[in-house]
Amino acid sequence: MIDPTLFAEPVALDRTQHRTLRLKPGGVRFDRTAGMNPMFITAVEFGDVCREYPIVFVDAGQSPDGQREVAPMAVLGLQQGENLMLGADGRWAARYVPALLRGYPLGIAPIDDATFAVCFDAKADALSPAEGERLFDDAGEPTPFMAERRQFLEEIERAVQRTRLFGRRLLELELLRAMRFDATLPDGSQ
Repeated sequence: MIDPTLFAEPVALDRTQHRTLRLKPGGVRFDRTAGMNPMFITAVEFGDVCREYPIVFVDAGQSPDGQREVAPMAVLGLQQGENLMLGADGRWAARYVPALLRGYPLGIAPIDDATFAVCFDAKADALSPAEGERLFDDAGEPTPFMAERRQFLEEIERAVQRTRLFGRRLLELELLRAMRFDATLPDGSQ
């Protein structure tokens, strides 16, 4: 899944064109999340997520077959555009990092109903032609590191699909209802 609020410029990985691409050592900076207030999470993450973030379900429009959909989201801040989980150093400040962020700057995008492409965010400051873990070997084949990353991304994608089905079932059973949450903060702001 490619979250458009996270990926500034998704580009499909090409074994020839991106043969020298490496993931820099030292981890990924999450500066792109500075203005993100909610973040999509999968149902399998609920147990870990609920320890640090409120979980809400938001209207996600309609599926291609016309069914109403909802998406579970981890709430990252109390105000629009606020992410309290992003540290000043660009690292994630909470203990649990949502799966989509753990996969970043890589993600999976559908090409058609049966084919997916591994993509990277060309605007992420996490890739380099000179330093870090190689994604492809000299022959253009995925390195073991890349194979592990792809497997993780495929697991996330399967979890996303199961989460969509879970959300549909919640709607069918009428277990969700619209609510509004308002709070007065210690400084008096709403």
